[in-house]
Amino acid sequence: MEQTGSRDGSSLSSSSSTNSSSLFLNLPVDLVLLFCKFLPSSSTLTLSLTYKTLYALITSQNVKLLGLRFGLDRSERQAFLLLLEKDLGHHRYYCQFCFALHRFSPGEGPTGRLTCNTSFCLSKNGIHISFHHVRLVMNRHFYGPPNGIPLDGFQIEFATNFGSIPVNEKWSTKIFQNELLLSCTRTLRGVGEPEKCLAELRNLPFQHQSSVCRHVSIASALSPLPDRVVQKQELFSCNWCFSDFETTVDRHWSEYGYDISRKKVCWTITLTSYHCLGKGRPSFPCDEAKWYAFTGWYTGDISRDMQCPTLREQWQESSLESQS
Repeated sequence: MEQTGSRDGSSLSSSSSTNSSSLFLNLPVDLVLLFCKFLPSSSTLTLSLTYKTLYALITSQNVKLLGLRFGLDRSERQAFLLLLEKDLGHHRYYCQFCFALHRFSPGEGPTGRLTCNTSFCLSKNGIHISFHHVRLVMNRHFYGPPNGIPLDGFQIEFATNFGSIPVNEKWSTKIFQNELLLSCTRTLRGVGEPEKCLAELRNLPFQHQSSVCRHVSIASALSPLPDRVVQKQELFSCNWCFSDFETTVDRHWSEYGYDISRKKVCWTITLTSYHCLGKGRPSFPCDEAKWYAFTGWYTGDISRDMQCPTLREQWQESSLESQS
């Protein structure tokens, strides 16, 4: 077998033209090769990429890595790419759908679509979120900057409409116990009775409808509305995903000077939803089930623990971590 590097007790640094202050590279070649025998293939491959002389030595000694050109099985390839992602996380992320590293822009947010076509539309105004967005945010959380994308990339506010009803949407994210939480506050305003709003929402064409999650439409989340002037409904939960929502209705009189006959009843409906999207790690069904349940692709038993805090309580307890 062809060998690269001396086997007479010399070190890697002495076999190259460059002097190194690394303690590892100053170890005898035989000892380095002995270490590699106890490493997984993915770790051995990662180690070989740190130094050209080490790369030549390892590939000449490891027939499997040399003959298959680092051909790894599925689990080894995943482990290898996950190790690379930690070093290249400022512009690359691991895609568990195609077992590859994809490039992303540091300013990437839910207004743009990433590769692999895994995005889920949150709003008819072009707000898309994918499992890769979740992973990138959690990469910043687990590995620190400049890896991944910051939480404030999801701080989005814009005006839209449901039919003739003006709506303001405000999206934001937080992290609670190493899981990504997503919240949206939708504020609807109108004149007259809000029940007419519900009727219009129900009659909207499918392509113009919006929803709290894949399983609960805006119209069903707002029905029935309370009869009091101001009332905050109890917290409701989706039976098919990790989503909670609550509604506040405020009825008031519009101001038209002192002429009471000209005053009209106005209303403001605030619908706030909370969603748990998981850790963004490729560990289905434990973690990815939360994401797939949110997108409607997973219909299994989500088994929510009623002893745990509600998503609203988790949102209130969590804090928006400062990200650079």
